[in-house]
Amino acid sequence: MAAKCKHFIIQELVPPETYKELGENAWTLISDKWAVILDTLREHFGKPIIINNWHSGGTYKYRGLRPKGCGVGKETSQHYIKPLTASDFDVVGLSDKEVKAEILKNGKKFFDLGVRRMESDVDAPTWCHLDCKETGKKSIHVFKA
Repeated sequence: MAAKCKHFIIQELVPPETYKELGENAWTLISDKWAVILDTLREHFGKPIIINNWHSGGTYKYRGLRPKGCGVGKETSQHYIKPLTASDFDVVGLSDKEVKAEILKNGKKFFDLGVRRMESDVDAPTWCHLDCKETGKKSIHVFKA
């Protein structure tokens, strides 16, 4: 089994259909690098981070891994690639702009862990998207989808 997160349960990273099929074995669909990045984000901000919340009655279910055919975003996005190295998220109590600014302010720390891209405010106007897609750059690249 792949490494698990300290601060997240698997339901927060995969949609209900994946969890129903694989249960805890869904951890094998999450990159070890991504698990470390998510835990580091949680520890850095010191506040809860919301990715998926379907398991607790919320509406988010495709902010981590996305199954083909779910109809969310482009199927070429990092959300569809296994093992997962991308998530959309909110940090409780902070605006998306505060979260993005803090990540960029600490860009070297997160780049050294493997974060390569952050989606721009144009395409992620109320949440933060990070992923590990290589860019050839030496710092976190803010991109427009």
